[in-house]
Amino acid sequence: MCAIPRVRGSSHLYKRAPSLTNHPARRLLSLSSLIWVAMSWPILAKDPLQDTLDPKYVKTGAMVSERDCSTIEETVWVVVDGHGDCIRYYGSGLKKGENPTVFLWFHGDRVQRQHAKGDFFKTTAQQVIAYADNRPQVLRAMMAAWVSEFAKPAIFIGRPGVYGSSGNHTHKRQPREVALMDKALDALKSRYSIDSFIVAGQSGGGHVTASLLAQRTDIACAVLTSAPAAVRARNEIKKWPGDATGMTTFYDPIEHVHEIKGHARLRIFVVGDPRDKAVPFRTQQLYFEALKASKLDAYLVPAKGSGQQFHGLGPLGMRMAGWCASGAASKEILDKVAGESR
Repeated sequence: MCAIPRVRGSSHLYKRAPSLTNHPARRLLSLSSLIWVAMSWPILAKDPLQDTLDPKYVKTGAMVSERDCSTIEETVWVVVDGHGDCIRYYGSGLKKGENPTVFLWFHGDRVQRQHAKGDFFKTTAQQVIAYADNRPQVLRAMMAAWVSEFAKPAIFIGRPGVYGSSGNHTHKRQPREVALMDKALDALKSRYSIDSFIVAGQSGGGHVTASLLAQRTDIACAVLTSAPAAVRARNEIKKWPGDATGMTTFYDPIEHVHEIKGHARLRIFVVGDPRDKAVPFRTQQLYFEALKASKLDAYLVPAKGSGQQFHGLGPLGMRMAGWCASGAASKEILDKVAGESR
């Protein structure tokens, strides 16, 4: 298995209503909870096609019209609170008829923010990271390798502002990102006659995965690797006055665990490295404990992450999702992971 446009420049900044807690999740994602304030982006006259497969648009964001979106292969047009975005995806193994179970992969964050010394909220730089795979053929090949091993259709979804999707990736972990991904799944489910999803996400993609659990009842298995699923707790441990994005508003999955509607098929694997320097393992423990308190079928899985921060667990998450899709029992999956970690 492999390791594992004519548009107008503008952007949107939005603020969340004072509290996200103790309200139904879908109401949180409604117009009443978001206030949009328009901001201008530079007009790029010489390059009118804003495609976030190009790294230069990842830091600025991009808008795509509904008409232009319809001309791009593998897209869904998603409207949240009156504003549309073009969400791109890259599939493999999808049939023209029914696709009972489909694997979804949510990638990690692709922008790393730096802040001024002594001023957490002042951004000094935005660096595009881990974006060497920003080509459709590479992403489809990744999904094809998964399909070859696990014999189920697979889809890579570009989160807002990256991998060809419009939007602003610097606004990750905001309610709008969650709403866009939720509605994108609705569109894919209708287009491909999907009954259930096997979902895995690494880091920021794990945050998306955890967030969707409170929105949907068609997720049969969820694998969260190195996920900031307890955002506020992460901020407190790192002594940050806000999220890593520099924003004080965010969607915090742990605050919505009580909204997850458990069902017989649902299994949740929370995977992390106790040495992780980017997302402290303690935050994953807290999220797992909240899942168990809600009597959900959840498992906390220690594993060995790659990289200097011991944060890379995406390939393992994809394999675990494959074992889930293949019908492996939870104990079998845990034993496999333990065997790989020796």
